Amino acid sequence: MPKKTKKINKPSASIWLFFTAGVTMFFLAVFFYFISLSAINLNKQSAKVKYAAGPKISYGDPLISDAKILYPKVLADDVRKGASSAKVTIFYYCDLFSPLCKEQQDEIYKLWAIYPETNLRIVWKGTAATNEGMLAQQAVYCANAQGKFWEFQKEILANQANIDFKFLESVASALNLSLVEFNSCLNEGQMEGKIYENNIEADDLKIDALPYFFIDNTPYRGFFTSGELSEIIDELL
Repeated sequence: MPKKTKKINKPSASIWLFFTAGVTMFFLAVFFYFISLSAINLNKQSAKVKYAAGPKISYGDPLISDAKILYPKVLADDVRKGASSAKVTIFYYCDLFSPLCKEQQDEIYKLWAIYPETNLRIVWKGTAATNEGMLAQQAVYCANAQGKFWEFQKEILANQANIDFKFLESVASALNLSLVEFNSCLNEGQMEGKIYENNIEADDLKIDALPYFFIDNTPYRGFFTSGELSEIIDELL
């Protein structure tokens, strides 16, 4: 009597279809996961890609022989607002006699209303291309010696067409500065060296337009709104 062969049931077409679809979906999920990670990393640098002025710049530090730095240093006589331990430091180059500087400073004021001093520090690097600009920069640095830099700067930016000794003295008086100290500082040119130092530093850094910023070692050229600066700052916090 012939043996009965055991019948092997082959998987139905529908089972194979579900199996193939499952495997395909798995690989698609893995593929899109890595694509999303790449997109996140690109978004993290989007502001730098959008705004950065170019590659990092090095220049020789005149105080340290043959030394090279990637971005400006905070010098002892630099004017700054914000904690030294702030997470983000912005080096800000501008000429007080430039109309665009006035607009830029208005955007800087907005940043101070957004970020606490523990998160953001602004380091002012005042430059001057004209005699009027030099006079204005000296005046704010002289005011800084009496703790009134930003207040004096605000008055100068609001009255750029009236920069002369008489106007500067009236601002000093309105801010309750010691006129003897202020006039002595201004008339003797005590702050000229600081302005020249900033000018040389800007030249060494190849700064060719104002305003100009260095943020987290990266140079940013031209006028920026507070919103655009916030995009960069938020990525760094």
